[in-house]
Amino acid sequence: MEVTGLLGVDSSRRTFRRGVLRGPVDHHGVRIVYEGRVTGGELRHEIGGSTDLAAWHDLTAVPELTRVRLVDVALRLWRERPVNGRVSVPDQR
Repeated sequence: MEVTGLLGVDSSRRTFRRGVLRGPVDHHGVRIVYEGRVTGGELRHEIGGSTDLAAWHDLTAVPELTRVRLVDVALRLWRERPVNGRVSVPDQR
């Protein structure tokens, strides 16, 4: 994979429960979204990591897929190319 550009930045803030005695956890995530080009290699599943299934899909199929919110953010950044590098996408909770 070759990085061909910076699309933008996404951030999220959520509160997670840890249990009755330990209290909530305030989590703030910042994700940097890059554009890239496949230069070779083979797509493969990640064993023991955060991705259990790797597959290529046509962009028209994406709305029907189960996906994380960041996929929608990345696609909007790619399509809209906002000057400030940010888009707003509703949560999929």
